[in-house]
Amino acid sequence: MAHVVREFHVRPEDILVVHDDVDIAFGEIRFKENGSSAGHKGLTSIISQLRNRGFARLRFGIGKIPGMPTEEYVLEPFLPEEEEKLPELIEHAASGIKLWLESGIEACMNSFNRRKLLLD
Repeated sequence: MAHVVREFHVRPEDILVVHDDVDIAFGEIRFKENGSSAGHKGLTSIISQLRNRGFARLRFGIGKIPGMPTEEYVLEPFLPEEEEKLPELIEHAASGIKLWLESGIEACMNSFNRRKLLLD
C-alpha cells in the first residue's frame, strides 16, 4: 500500500479505509476522520506502512459475542439472519463512499453516524 501511495502521490487525507469494527453493533456504519488503530490489526498495519493516521475510515459494525476472543469472532461466518441483511448494509456503505467522494468526511459523519440503517 505504501508503495502505491508514494508512487501516485496520494495524500493520507485522500484515502478512505473500509474495515470491520467489533465495537459497533451489526447493522451500523460510522465514518471517522482519522485516529489510532484502537487495536485493529489491519489499521495498525496501514498506519505503520503510511507512517500516518490522517486517513478517513468507514467502520462497518459486526458486533461481538461477549467472552469470545476477538481474533476468533472476526473469522466466524455471519449468522444467516445477518447474511440476509448484508446487501442492504453494503448498499448504505456504497452510498456513503459516494458521498465521501463528492462532499468529504464531515458530510458522511453527519449523514450516517448514529443513524439506524436497517428497517426492522
